[in-house]
Amino acid sequence: MPLTNEQYDVLMRGYQEKQLERKETIRDRRTELYECIPDLKSIDAEMAELAVLSVKSRLFDTNGEAADPDGVSEHLKRLSAVRENLIRDAG
Repeated sequence: MPLTNEQYDVLMRGYQEKQLERKETIRDRRTELYECIPDLKSIDAEMAELAVLSVKSRLFDTNGEAADPDGVSEHLKRLSAVRENLIRDAG
């Protein structure tokens, strides 16, 4: 038996509310982490910049090969490990 439009709308509204709550929780937790671990914000910013650089290099690579300029992938892995350790150490 298919859903009516009203049933579908109720389900979607509930899903959207849960999504919004989770996004707010994530935002609040990230803010809390940045207050407790000031270096984390700069690490996240650097990781975002490197990720964009990596995507751009792959999109505009004319060789048809997956390029990794200046070892961006390895640098991202190192930053990710540092980030995880900072969070773990902070409790």
